Amino acid sequence: MNIEAQALLEVVYRISLDIRMLGYEGESNGLTAKQSEKIADLAHAIHNIPSAVSTGIVDNLEFHLNILQAYDEKYVHEGRLGYFALYQKFVKDNNPKT
Repeated sequence: MNIEAQALLEVVYRISLDIRMLGYEGESNGLTAKQSEKIADLAHAIHNIPSAVSTGIVDNLEFHLNILQAYDEKYVHEGRLGYFALYQKFVKDNNPKT
């Protein structure tokens, strides 16, 4: 599996954790319309990634990165790394060529 596919799977992992945390918040307080929209946007950002990485090489990488960038632009991550930046950091930190 190439590094780009691995990085996208790391993003799926992180977003899955974030969706879970939003769900836990909703258990005790219910979800606001904004939180529900955020969950839908998170799922939208990753729902095509598993099939895209199933071959080990992502042919449509730009498509997925554009979606991650759009999500990050919509939701400012205060004090957190955005998902596109997380992808970039993973590639940089794990690329044997650098």
